Amino acid sequence: KYSDDGEPTRTAGYPILEVIKNNNLNDCLIIVIRYFGGILLGGGGLIRAYSHTAALAVKQAEFTKKITTFTCKVTCDYELIGNIDKIIREQTRLEKVDYSDVVTFYFQLDEHNFSEIKEKIFNHNNYQDKLEIISQKEGYVKVDY
Repeated sequence: KYSDDGEPTRTAGYPILEVIKNNNLNDCLIIVIRYFGGILLGGGGLIRAYSHTAALAVKQAEFTKKITTFTCKVTCDYELIGNIDKIIREQTRLEKVDYSDVVTFYFQLDEHNFSEIKEKIFNHNNYQDKLEIISQKEGYVKVDY
């Protein structure tokens, strides 16, 4: 949706919305404030002013993506530790390892590779699903646009 907020119809909000659409953005807000300097720009001038300003704002913006991070644990027997240890150390954020009668790994994993890592651990853990989600949290990470 958009608002022209007192400007002539489709000369302010609509050009800003088009910039948002053309950049494939969602969940965003662009506000352009224009002070009247005594010169009437006309419809075309208003459209150019608002769309150009919105495009500059998009160019300068920092983009983030909402992701879910899982804190997990996996238990395995000592004879299976080799491949599981390698997967967890290389593809997750390992927090700690407890060595007792079984080995327990505690690590963090993001949603984008959760299923892939879970399947790999399952395959290397004698086809036993011993991955347990301890907690999950949502956060934002900076992404390149």
